[in-house]
Amino acid sequence: MSKSSPLACCTAPVESVDELRELLSHQLFKAMGDPNRIRLLLLIIERCRTCTVSELAECLTVDVSVVSRHLALLRAAGILHAEREGKQVNYSLQYAHLAETLRGIADAIEACAPSAAQKPAPHAEPVTLVVRKPKGGKSRGRM
Repeated sequence: MSKSSPLACCTAPVESVDELRELLSHQLFKAMGDPNRIRLLLLIIERCRTCTVSELAECLTVDVSVVSRHLALLRAAGILHAEREGKQVNYSLQYAHLAETLRGIADAIEACAPSAAQKPAPHAEPVTLVVRKPKGGKSRGRM
């Protein structure tokens, strides 16, 4: 699939597909894909103010250096804003930016979704997956 061509199943204008590609940043999803980073975001949201690394580290069971790395990743993804005050760095959630990004993703996905008239009919028969054990009864490898 070339970057300039729309997705084959997408009926939306090319601009919507390109917008979706741009919004679906691997950095955003990587940043949001870790339970510790989600907990950090929730801690900042609960406090309704900027927080330092040490403040946030007190609430988690991980080392301050690990918290600092998590916060740096969230900042690089555009989710947090960092402001240095002397030796301390204060982190705050970029509410408007995050909401705009997530709303943009939702809008672009909706623009690419087939309309009700174009949706394929659901399968009439359920699909069954059969897993057979190799001879000897022992399975090879992990699932």
